[in-house]
Amino acid sequence: AVGGQMTRSLTLPIVGLGVASVYAFDQVDNGMDTVAARSGATGKKLEELQGVFKEVAGSATQDMETVGEVVGRLGGKFDLTGPAAAKFATQILDLSRVTGVDAVEATDSVGKALSAFGLKAENAGGFVDTLLVASQKSNVSVADLAKTAATAAPTFQTYGIGAKDTVGAIAALSGAGLPATRVVAGLNTAFAKFAKEGVKDIPGALTDVLTKIRDMPDATKATALAVKTFGSRVGITLASSVRSGTVSIDDLSKSLGNTKGALADAAKAVEGPQEKFARIKNQMLLVGASFMEAVMPAIEAIIPIIQKVIGWFTQLSPSMKQIIIVVALVVAALGPFLSIVGTLLGALGSLMVVIGAVTSAG
Repeated sequence: AVGGQMTRSLTLPIVGLGVASVYAFDQVDNGMDTVAARSGATGKKLEELQGVFKEVAGSATQDMETVGEVVGRLGGKFDLTGPAAAKFATQILDLSRVTGVDAVEATDSVGKALSAFGLKAENAGGFVDTLLVASQKSNVSVADLAKTAATAAPTFQTYGIGAKDTVGAIAALSGAGLPATRVVAGLNTAFAKFAKEGVKDIPGALTDVLTKIRDMPDATKATALAVKTFGSRVGITLASSVRSGTVSIDDLSKSLGNTKGALADAAKAVEGPQEKFARIKNQMLLVGASFMEAVMPAIEAIIPIIQKVIGWFTQLSPSMKQIIIVVALVVAALGPFLSIVGTLLGALGSLMVVIGAVTSAG
């Protein structure tokens, strides 16, 4: 009984807690190492980013390494720390969870698009909302939309077209099934033509010309207008898609409507038991890692003692080593052995009671 109690109450819990804490520490430490590697930060900035990592990881459903990738890349690219970094990283992770796009790919593509349009990280939320709604309406992945928008940004901005109008136009025309590069090339051709004609409202002019292409009675003339406006590589396919209704021309970017809060709403909509479990798992890992960090000084303090013991042991003769090993094994087995003996004695006592009762009855 004493041995069993010792094993159950002391040995097994300590071993279990130790193994779990080491595993948790390893997972969290890998995430923080990733933050350091991806951000290139050192000193105080690295400490701040690792604090952001822990904050974000506690509410994320992705694993520690993925969270570290996102926080580290954002910290390096945008020089972010503190609440701004935590908010942006959470938005990227939510976007990944909602759309299924890889979190690292989302970080890179959205980050490049923001930089291309000269937008600050503080404006990331609105831009991500726009990307999500555009993706849902066009069935084009968020990452692809962001990459195409980043490519188009330098030229489009010269015509006074901002991020939302760019994403709206690309999303609308992507329904034609054209490669993104051709969509951008065709839009560039059209915008240059509009600018040459002195048009001030270029998004409005784009809607007008597409409406004409859709509504013209003569399909040949509609195709000719499309080719004249967008070029031959885009115009023919685009005319067919517009006239068939595959491409929506519902005032392009205005068809996105009010996108504010779209990501937050979508994140709530996909929340389920699996997400809650993943979040609890991350929180438990953080707690386990914190416990390991707390006991680490004590472990480091006894390491020199352990090294001395190892050094002393290696100097012993083979026979003395054998004796020590045997004694150690006996001690290790003492708990389970006492438990077995206690059980047997208990059983024997019960048996004696039964025998006594039978004898008395006889």
